[in-house]
Parts: sequence; structure tokens; C-alpha cells
Amino acid sequence: LAEMEPQNLGGQPPTLELYDRRSDPDEMHNLAKDSNSEIQRQRLWKALRTWSVATGDASAPLPAAP
Repeated sequence: LAEMEPQNLGGQPPTLELYDRRSDPDEMHNLAKDSNSEIQRQRLWKALRTWSVATGDASAPLPAAP
């Protein structure tokens, strides 16, 4: 729901979000800064950058790494 988005509640959304949808289907625990998620985060970041370049998506410029 858009009314529950952090930016619509006066907060700042996190720069990077990573959730374990199996154990956390409501996406309440952001794993992006969890050191145990480093390999998964890097793999997904690389896939996102590859997709962004391949599609020419410039809507959200991505830094080289999170």
C-alpha cells in the first residue's frame, strides 16, 4: 500500500533492501547490511546492474557497488 511506504510517512527509505521472503514474507527484517548476506547481496547487485545496462534503464542510476 502506497500509504505505508516510508517516504510517504516522512521517513527515508533504505538505500538497499534485501529480504528473505520465505522466512520474512512481510519484509520486516532488512538483511542488506547483514554480513551473512554479503554473497547474495553482491550476486543480486551484479544482476541488477547487468539488467540496468542491458535495458538502458537510467531511471535509477546505480553506484558501482552497494
